[in-house]
Amino acid sequence: MDQKERMPRPVDVACLLVTIQAALAVVGAVLMGSLALAGGGAPWIAWVLIAVALVAGISGWRLANKASTRGRRVLVLLVALEAVAFAAAGLRTLSESDFGMLSLANPHLIMPVVVVGLLLLPSSARTWFDR
Repeated sequence: MDQKERMPRPVDVACLLVTIQAALAVVGAVLMGSLALAGGGAPWIAWVLIAVALVAGISGWRLANKASTRGRRVLVLLVALEAVAFAAAGLRTLSESDFGMLSLANPHLIMPVVVVGLLLLPSSARTWFDR
């Protein structure tokens, strides 16, 4: 009987965090869409943001589920997705008028850094994503 190798704990936790991020992105997009429709219309940029949130959420969910394939491309795409999420959150945080040190404690800034850190650990990057 062929025994399936278990995913290392850091990769497992990173995939859980990406799944949570994806779920929040999709829920946020659905809520924004329903508010835009209920409000009698919205500017085109709101619909672009809704579409981007949906694409990001679905992409994150699919990539988190593909981590079990152990492909190097999955690792690269997960890191790229988190880099984009960090950049978007960073731009939003910097554009706030009340920017301060407390603004850096934003979960949207911290979670991508944690995910990338977990994915790039030697036990994750070298041993798990080896194909």
